[in-house]
Amino acid sequence: MNTSKQTKFLNSDFFAPYIFFPFVFLIYFLAGYLFNFGRTHIFYLNQNNIPVLIVGFVAYFIGVLVFTKLNWSVPRLNLKFINNRMVVFIYLLGIIGLISFLIMIFTGQIGIADESVRRHLDPRLNFLSSFLWFSVLVLFFYNIVNGKLTKRSFIINLAILGVVFVLFILSGYRTPLIIMVLTSLLCFHYIYKRIPLKWIMVLFILMSVTLSVFGYLRTVTEDKTEEFNQEAEVNLDEEDKEHVKEVKKTPEFVLAITAEFVNGRIVLSRILEYTEEHGYMNGEVHKSIFSTILPGEQISPRMHITNMVNSLTKDNGVPVTREGRTTVPTIVGQFYADGGYILLAIGLFIVGAILAILYNDVKKYGFKSYSSIVYSFFTTIFVLGIHTGILDLLFLLMLAFLLFTLIIYKPKTRN
Repeated sequence: MNTSKQTKFLNSDFFAPYIFFPFVFLIYFLAGYLFNFGRTHIFYLNQNNIPVLIVGFVAYFIGVLVFTKLNWSVPRLNLKFINNRMVVFIYLLGIIGLISFLIMIFTGQIGIADESVRRHLDPRLNFLSSFLWFSVLVLFFYNIVNGKLTKRSFIINLAILGVVFVLFILSGYRTPLIIMVLTSLLCFHYIYKRIPLKWIMVLFILMSVTLSVFGYLRTVTEDKTEEFNQEAEVNLDEEDKEHVKEVKKTPEFVLAITAEFVNGRIVLSRILEYTEEHGYMNGEVHKSIFSTILPGEQISPRMHITNMVNSLTKDNGVPVTREGRTTVPTIVGQFYADGGYILLAIGLFIVGAILAILYNDVKKYGFKSYSSIVYSFFTTIFVLGIHTGILDLLFLLMLAFLLFTLIIYKPKTRN
């Protein structure tokens, strides 16, 4: 791509850190207000989320603008011994993931079968099996940018990626599916051909609706005879019943495809309310990311959030999250719960800085480069984190691995 075309591309690149993340951030939280349909009334929310959203949004933008202006990129280390074995290690991760996934399947751990099964998958096997889709995804685009795929091998590798995608539908989890689709979309955008904005919008609407329906079907097909899936009894007064009637005026399907947006608003409001009454968690949420690998019973980050939001349940007993489930805190709630406005500003500033530095690396080494793969994956995890938070040790390890491989990777001549 010549200089003039690249400049034009960069000036209107929808997936740039100063456009894509802020766009999803605004749409996600705005949708929580637009598609409320009376659901927040059931929880008697009394907190104003706007100030924390503004602080997080501004902090992110400052991080992006500062490091875009500085034009910092990822430093490189000349570690040939490790660099030459990087691909071998990724293949090894894939083999470990495949073996773990097959063990899960042959022992009946098929999460899509029922919610009670999905919530009780072997945590070690579930953790290790994720390296299957991760390695297949990275190797596919790595071989493309290095020109190692013929037309025939490209089709074979694409088919393998498709098969892995279908296999992970069996796990019942949407997260790996979203990561595979969105990362592939971004890689295609940079490595092959820029995707027009109108098609990006269409694809995102389709993806959002499809994944919401996927979650809805998981819920409606639950085996209610299983104790784990049974609803807790609640005591509704007349006011509560009126709120429920108001919600039920909206078709169930519409409620299902907008639920994630409204849930984000509800959880964030509950976090604000909890910290106002009990103070901040002072790092407990983030510390628990790593403590979960320690022996003995540990509380995961999302279980901390569940305990926080459900502890404020009104006398009617309506919980934000059902028993045995965990709660996604949103990226804003994650930082605010642990340290208020200060940690929120620092956290979103760092997110913006990281994406800006990686994007500078893409500009430095060209679109058809390993930098594009790493930037695409980081962007996917951070954008997904707007809803889920960035609290999964697995994804943090994947990000750290990709960043390390980028540091030791010897890039080719700029494309």
